[in-house]
Parts: sequence; C-alpha cells; structure tokens
Amino acid sequence: MAFLWNAYSQMYLIKRKARHRTFCLCLVVLSVFDFCWGDGIKTECLSSCTLTTEYRTCEYPDKGESRDEKHVGKGVKRLSELITINNTQIKIKEYKGQRVVTFKDIDTVHQRPEGTAARNFRENRDKFVLNEDYFYLADKELANFKQATNFVGSNARELILITESGYLMLVKSFTDGLAWQVQRQLVNTYFRAKELVQPMTQIQILQQAVNILAAHEQKLLEIEEKQQILEHRITNLDAVDINGDLQQRLNKLVRRYAFKAGVLHSIAWEHFKQAYNTAYRTNLELLIRNYEEREGIKKITIPQYLSLTGRLEDGIRVADKMLNSIRTA
Repeated sequence: MAFLWNAYSQMYLIKRKARHRTFCLCLVVLSVFDFCWGDGIKTECLSSCTLTTEYRTCEYPDKGESRDEKHVGKGVKRLSELITINNTQIKIKEYKGQRVVTFKDIDTVHQRPEGTAARNFRENRDKFVLNEDYFYLADKELANFKQATNFVGSNARELILITESGYLMLVKSFTDGLAWQVQRQLVNTYFRAKELVQPMTQIQILQQAVNILAAHEQKLLEIEEKQQILEHRITNLDAVDINGDLQQRLNKLVRRYAFKAGVLHSIAWEHFKQAYNTAYRTNLELLIRNYEEREGIKKITIPQYLSLTGRLEDGIRVADKMLNSIRTA
C-alpha cells in the first residue's frame, strides 16, 4: 500500500534523527493499523468504494448500513437524518458533496407562504450562478437523485437545489427578527455543520498520529540541541575569569573599598599602600620608584608594578582584607 510505504518512510527518517523509543511507538501504531485493517479487508473495501459526480459513498461488504445513511444502489447514498431549525424538522440533503435545501425547506423554516422562495429565485435568476448558488437537475441526474431521496415527487421533471450562497441571496429580502435568527441557525447548524463534524477516516487518523509523533520528535531534537549548547557553555564557564585578570580584580577591590569607606579613589590607594607596607614590612612607594629608575620607565601604577614583579596576589590579599575590615566594622 502506497500510504503505508510513505508512513514507514517517515518513520525511517525519524529513527535516524530521533530517539529509538518513539520510533518503536510509531511502529506499534502502524502494526496495530495493519493488524486491524489487513490487506484482505482493505482490498475488499477499497474495491467497493465509488466516487461519482453526484454522490460520495463507500460500501463495506457484510458490514451493514451505517447509523445515519442508507445505500441505494452502487455509488448512491440516501441520507435519513433530520435537523431542527426554528422548531421545524427538515431532512438533510446533499448533492455533489454539498448540503442543499429546496424552496419548500426555505419557506417552511422561515414561516413564509409556499412559493415565496421560488418566486424570489425566478425574479432574480440572472444573478444566481449555476453549480455555485444552485444546482439544476433533470433527466438522468434527477432520476438518480430521486432514487436517493423520498421527497421528490415521482412526476417531477426538474428540480432546483439551493446551496448556502444561494440561500443567503434568496433571503436578503427577509429582514424581520425571525429571519435573522433562522439564517444563523440554518448556516451554522445545517450548511456548515458537516464541515465541523466530518468524521476522520482510518488513514487520516493514522496520518495524524504519524504527524504528531514526527512533530514531537522534532521538538525533542530542538531541546537536545539547546541542552548541548547549554552544557557546552557551563563546561567552558570554569575556564573564564569573570572577574577579569588580576590587575582588574585589584582595581575593582580598591574601588569597592573607596565606596564602602566613603573616601576618594586616590585616598583608597594611599590606604592600600599603608596596609601593604604593614603586611609585608616594606615601602611600596620606594620599591616602585627604584623599579622605574632601573627599568627606565617614567611612571607605572601600583597594579602594574605588582604584576611586573609577580606580587599581584599579595596585593589582592591586602585589598581583600581591607574590604573585609570595613564589612565587619
């Protein structure tokens, strides 16, 4: 079967891209479908399905009639449903896959004198489009339709069936409150109800299941890709110094100290030099001056000197202790 081959092909692509467990679930769905609707039944049913220009039907051998329709000859379907519009029951009528009404139906549900809808149609027939706003049946087409219905008189030689668009054109002159109410009911619960409740075939149900599974797998793939990106970022985060290099970290600590202590930035560096000298029993200002003369450098900052001499970590420990002393004070 072409459909099953296409379904299995989709599942093969899913298997290559997605997780094995969902692929197995798809195969289970296909297997159940194949088991419940085997080749023998499929061949027999499909051979009895017919599609004519007027009626669509699929006769299932030895299955009996459905709850809502009766088959009258090959390819002809007789509808037996009734629908209530404005407390009036009318029979559901279909032609060429569309729901239609007769002039009598329109007069009945709108509580108009018999012949009102037919008169409006005759007076404006040039504005109605054949096979769009109405269908005209005669000869063989009418004979076939008579077989499928029980509301057409045996002596009738022609029949006009009104579609939804034709109905709305016919009742334009009906402007009373009841007319608006009936129009809404007839459009929503009669003409368009078939679109809302059209049952899905087994193939459509299976295709929908395959599409849902494929969409689910696609979402899983997207989630897995995002997870891999996130894991990569987390793995590489440890290698990134979010505080910058050691010089930047020292400057940041001294700036924070100045803010916490409420002093100028230059005063904070003076405090740092005093704390550094006390901690390491040295004279930081003299060390910097000697280094500038020895290396021929005009001016270097404290962080630069500590970096060049390998003492940045000592300076950071001093600045960190200064900051902690303010927090505990």
